[in-house]
Amino acid sequence: MFGELFSIFIASYSGQGLGVKILKDLYIFSPIWAPFAFGWFFWEMWKKYTLIYFLKNWETTLLEVKLPQEILKTPLAMELVLIALHQTSGESTFIDRYWLGKRRTWFSLEMVSFGGEVHFFIWTHAPFKNLIENAIYSQYPGVEVHEVPDYANLVKYDKESMIVWGVEWDLAKPDVYPIKTYVDYGLDKESVKEEIKSDPITSLIEFLGSIHPTGQLWIQILIQSHKNDITVPSGRFFTKKTSWVSLAEKEVDKLLRRDPVTKAYLQTTVGTAAPRPQFSKTEGEIVEAIHRSIAKPAFNVGIRSMYIAPPSDFQGMNIVGMLSCLKQFSSVSLNGFKPARWHIIFDYPWQDFLNMRHHTFSRKIIEYYKRRAYFHTPYKQKPSILNVEELATIYHFPGGVLATPTFRKIMSKKAEPPSNLPV
Repeated sequence: MFGELFSIFIASYSGQGLGVKILKDLYIFSPIWAPFAFGWFFWEMWKKYTLIYFLKNWETTLLEVKLPQEILKTPLAMELVLIALHQTSGESTFIDRYWLGKRRTWFSLEMVSFGGEVHFFIWTHAPFKNLIENAIYSQYPGVEVHEVPDYANLVKYDKESMIVWGVEWDLAKPDVYPIKTYVDYGLDKESVKEEIKSDPITSLIEFLGSIHPTGQLWIQILIQSHKNDITVPSGRFFTKKTSWVSLAEKEVDKLLRRDPVTKAYLQTTVGTAAPRPQFSKTEGEIVEAIHRSIAKPAFNVGIRSMYIAPPSDFQGMNIVGMLSCLKQFSSVSLNGFKPARWHIIFDYPWQDFLNMRHHTFSRKIIEYYKRRAYFHTPYKQKPSILNVEELATIYHFPGGVLATPTFRKIMSKKAEPPSNLPV
């Protein structure tokens, strides 16, 4: 049947004037296909317009967190702060999302070195400023949180006065595999003395503190609460939405070699009862880590970092350091970070004539950094998925074990006056 239809189609367009015949038929049938085509085009443009209009009018602010001389909190304190940032509201109805262009909020956790002076920032939409301050003060009573001008807006790319090298990070394995967290380092126990702690973020901050006086290094961790919005294939031509937890359960079933519905172990020989498979210690630890991971709230995450310096002072070893600064969060049996998009270093001049490709990428990555863009227009990427424990591992306020001399801390401790003082 299909062969006959195909033969008729070929015969009808054989001979001379094939292009004219096709255009003529398109014109004749335009009342059928044109409304669908223009309707789809208008709908896509409308969604982009409402989103851009909403984001343009959404006020943002940047908060700097100044730390006291000593913090005796474990990363669990930052985990509780991040739970407060797990906001899923704002786009619940069709009107909100497609007529008003609303989106659920996102935040940016930033560690920045200005000539070796290390700062902690949190970028947010203005309505969530008080939420962040309250969450931080409740877990870190000795810190100070100040609203500051956005340092990123002070930098405008100039190919004559600066060299920029940037990179964005993805997970090396599927999202369901967790990275090495502070729990794996034993930092979840408050009884551990500061002098014997092994905090993985220490080496990262030490690297930031080693940047030369004329250089800057920015690390940006963009987070947005995860919902059931992972697109996976459904059949040959369609897709469907699923959740991170569902994908994790499927991966566990695969590792345990069991049926995804009945949870019974799969038979190895037809007609015999399926015995319990023998698992190695590593396989058991992987399954346990995945189950622990999916038990906590998760975020969509995008990570990028950038090194900026004058041409005369640009140090290539800082690129090596930047590419290595997340290795301590990696595990051979679980997950880790890998560079996904970066400045390509070309071997031959004709591969990048007059450095045009390098300059274009430099301008773009600075602009995306300023906009904190990752989840929406004008720059949308597929995010990684990390839970609050993993995020608290790669972004938390270090304790007394850190001795970086350029790490800014509050020199004196503040306290409230007694309530019974005479007025």
